[in-house]
Amino acid sequence: MPTLTLLRAGNRLASPRAQVALLEGDRETPPFLRLLDERGLTEPRPLPIDILQVNVGRVCNQTCAHCHVDAGPDRRESISPAVAEACLQLLERARIGTLDLTGGAPEMNPLFRSLVSGIGPLQAYTTRLADNLSLMIAVIVVLFWNFFANRHWTYNDVK
Repeated sequence: MPTLTLLRAGNRLASPRAQVALLEGDRETPPFLRLLDERGLTEPRPLPIDILQVNVGRVCNQTCAHCHVDAGPDRRESISPAVAEACLQLLERARIGTLDLTGGAPEMNPLFRSLVSGIGPLQAYTTRLADNLSLMIAVIVVLFWNFFANRHWTYNDVK
């Protein structure tokens, strides 16, 4: 039986509101800071931001039971151009060294190229992609095919 997204399966947890209601309904979990105090630990202090993780949406070529964003072929939610631009501005302004693109299959997102090309002018950066091995292999095959086919037919220098 194929795996369905929570949305397609009609699961109530496809709704963020239902998720929040479920989490807020848990009154048995003690507050985090109280647990630290009981164990003699100090409150955590923030460190500089090294990684900006951007969830670009829920579009994906496959449905995985472990997917934390419930991405799949039936999902169309995507980051807006304004939010993508704001992320690039934050990356530059805060001098964050790594942009981690996640959310379904980031490579399938219509704004993927503009996000990746938008980090080009920045001083130092690393781009990480979420793991969708089947799509990564397909993209690599297509890129190599396009490169070599273009070289062969345009320049005739690849045998």
